[in-house]
Amino acid sequence: MPREKADTGKLHKAREPFASAAGAHAKPTLHCSMSRVKDIKVKGGWDASHSSVRTMYDEAMLAADLAASPAAAAPGSPVHSKAKRALDLLVAGGLLLALLPVLLMVAALIRLDSPGPVLFRQRRGGAFGQAFVVYKFRTMRVLEDGETVRQATRDDDRITRVGTVLRRMSIDELPQLINVLRGEMSLVGPRPHALAHDREFQSVLPDYGRRFAVKPGVTGLAQVRGFRGETREISQIRKRLDADLEYIATWSLWTDIRVLLATLKVPLDRRAY
Repeated sequence: MPREKADTGKLHKAREPFASAAGAHAKPTLHCSMSRVKDIKVKGGWDASHSSVRTMYDEAMLAADLAASPAAAAPGSPVHSKAKRALDLLVAGGLLLALLPVLLMVAALIRLDSPGPVLFRQRRGGAFGQAFVVYKFRTMRVLEDGETVRQATRDDDRITRVGTVLRRMSIDELPQLINVLRGEMSLVGPRPHALAHDREFQSVLPDYGRRFAVKPGVTGLAQVRGFRGETREISQIRKRLDADLEYIATWSLWTDIRVLLATLKVPLDRRAY
């Protein structure tokens, strides 16, 4: 989840109120997008309509004029594209079928390696602020999904033996193909973060909520550019966010195909841990 040189300070030292970025620059043209945000509930009874994720999306849309990023609202944008959805269904369904023996073997190794469930479930922010439960192969001895979620670090002692291999090769992300089939994620898009991390990042980046204008992705432009691993500096999450917003503004089906092809090289990236 790179170690770029810091140039804007530490995340834990910069805490500007997010709401301060909204208000003065709000424009009426944004309200057409706000009508798409509806009260929802994630399975298990968690009410996402009161979550900070939706608040982030609402306030970010008020703070940042969508006219500056017309691709997010246009009929041909990634969130509306039938071609993108067709690609998601075709590739995700095909991969799940083709990799089924591998997935079953991984599940068995996880059960043999350490106590706990095979799948790790965590609430994350999706398109238009709708929270959902993401699926991953469990790679840690903990199952964090609360107000505080500690980022994975290199040589993290919470990671299991099998988990180390799965994370290095990004195999732990494969269950998210189920999220793609369910329509909660896309193959390509901004990577979803834990809700606690979303709150942290939006407190230092006023335009952070604009990434919720599309479905989150199993992979993304930021990841294939090498922006992965722990984010200790504001500059690190800023680079990821810039790549996400660039993806939203310049999206095309060919962009998704290029990102998917580039993702094949990611398991060889030493920054994965």
